[in-house]
Amino acid sequence: MFTNNINSLTPIFREAIEEFIPEWLESLLPYYQETKQNGDDILELSNVISSEGEHYEKNGIYYCRHMNDGGLSMLAFDSLKGYRKVNWRECLIEKHPDFDRDPDIAMGIFCELTKNSLYFDHYVWRLFNRKPPYDDLNNRVDSYFKQLTGDNSVGFSLSSTSMLYFNEKAKWYIDQYRVFM
Repeated sequence: MFTNNINSLTPIFREAIEEFIPEWLESLLPYYQETKQNGDDILELSNVISSEGEHYEKNGIYYCRHMNDGGLSMLAFDSLKGYRKVNWRECLIEKHPDFDRDPDIAMGIFCELTKNSLYFDHYVWRLFNRKPPYDDLNNRVDSYFKQLTGDNSVGFSLSSTSMLYFNEKAKWYIDQYRVFM
């Protein structure tokens, strides 16, 4: 999965990520389907608080749809009605709560996420993962998601706030304006 820093990741973390990523991507399929059905340009995998846009519920999931400043239709989750865990880090911690236990920094003991963060975060920050050598994971996620959906028009942009995009204008917008998310 990784070309750089692989030897620096702890084996337990590396194995957990390899198992977790496909499960996490499969859990996102209902949101992909809703976004695709609506004809939205971007699905932002985040919970938002907004009085603007269209707020609605479908199958117990609360959504917020709005037009962004680039004229693109964005779908996200309405956190005023119900919080939805969709961020990769949140979902990983939910599956492996021991990875985020309070570290004993005074003793030089760090939790699993902290120990691996220095080596792993470049793969999951959009600022870095759009180009080699840190694009391996993002490319694999994008490819696997296309395979899951059978839809080559969908793109996956992995980051702290991951996003699905459905056209080149949306990809450009994410790369230009959402690079730090």
